[in-house]
Amino acid sequence: MFQHTNTCRDNPELIRVIGTAYPGSDLIFEVVTDPQGLQYHARQWDLLSYNLPHAMPMTSAAWQICHINNIHSDDRDLHSIFIYISDDLVGVLPLLCQKTRRWGRLSRCYTTPHSSVDILSWPGMEDTIMKALSRYLNNKSPRFDYLKLRMVPADSPSIKSISSQVKFCRVIRELGGYCSYLNTAGEYSEYTKRQSSRFRRNLRRVKRNLSRAGKVNLKILTGLEADPEVLDDFIRMECSGWKGRAGSALECQHELMSFYRDLVPAMQDLGWLRWHLLELDGAVIAAQLAIQMHGTQYIVKIAYDEKYAGYSPGNILMDFVIEKAFTEIETRFINCITCFPWNYNWLMEKYPYYNFFLYPRRLETTLFRWLPHTMINTARGLYNRYFRRFLPFAKTIGKTNPSHNGACCRMKK
Repeated sequence: MFQHTNTCRDNPELIRVIGTAYPGSDLIFEVVTDPQGLQYHARQWDLLSYNLPHAMPMTSAAWQICHINNIHSDDRDLHSIFIYISDDLVGVLPLLCQKTRRWGRLSRCYTTPHSSVDILSWPGMEDTIMKALSRYLNNKSPRFDYLKLRMVPADSPSIKSISSQVKFCRVIRELGGYCSYLNTAGEYSEYTKRQSSRFRRNLRRVKRNLSRAGKVNLKILTGLEADPEVLDDFIRMECSGWKGRAGSALECQHELMSFYRDLVPAMQDLGWLRWHLLELDGAVIAAQLAIQMHGTQYIVKIAYDEKYAGYSPGNILMDFVIEKAFTEIETRFINCITCFPWNYNWLMEKYPYYNFFLYPRRLETTLFRWLPHTMINTARGLYNRYFRRFLPFAKTIGKTNPSHNGACCRMKK
């Protein structure tokens, strides 16, 4: 194991040492309640995250610290748990604690930060870490109503460990969402043959039109060349389009922009940052903010210059990036993190994430938390299974058939 070089155990203002997890255990729990205290664990946290089989940039210290520092809600207290064996970090669970008044009493609810995150455990120690966390949360942490683990990847070993090791809680698992990914094994020519002929035809057309407008060039910046200052051009391009008009661009969301301004140099320091730039006569007209980690390119953000929207610069850049990825030995997958309809144009597959809710086996928590949650899920399942199939028919009852009304037909189109 790597050595623990940064410690804050001598600084009681930043960290609280819990001690051993249970009698006879070599595991030492340290709880950080001040965001500044996270920096003392950052190096080992990043190394632990990078060495996991299911490593993702969202589980790294760099990502989580930037998120907590910039998007940390005032009504939630930090409660990050670090688990050591001697001076070696073997487990991490970043948590936020929200305190509210419910039914006349103080209620504590733990959640992981709002991003794709997981319980980090040293490979082979997943069950041990989960069992120790379970005992700590049950015996030594402040009394809580539930613990929510957001966006746990489907292939995470934590899923099996939660089912087998968490005995003091009732566990509810829900689908949290999907990400889209593309396997870049094989030949690019074979990949394009499987795409829609209409989509490829339109792509060739806009490429020809753009090449007539000037010299087209793809630039990929990695390592020391991945200058964080490129983010300024990226923010300008993103704000020029529909995101700026809709108010969803980074420039319109100051907390999110601060997050990315901290994240980009942090990713460069780790050597994970990539910029994919599409240039026309030397001017950038489309860009992708990406992170390269463990053979996977994570496309974090995309933007293009609204003036060139007619050329579909975002699609042209994505095609160039995919073609390049098929030739790179170090790239096996392209992961778009989110899942949108346009991803299917690139034959991307869906990959699920799950949310876990852990409710302590106490009477009040069972009656007022776990039982309502279970009833809502049951009602939702019955609705999807029995009623939803009849919903389109139910909506047409008592309405004019659009096929008999030319004006209605034109409006629907």
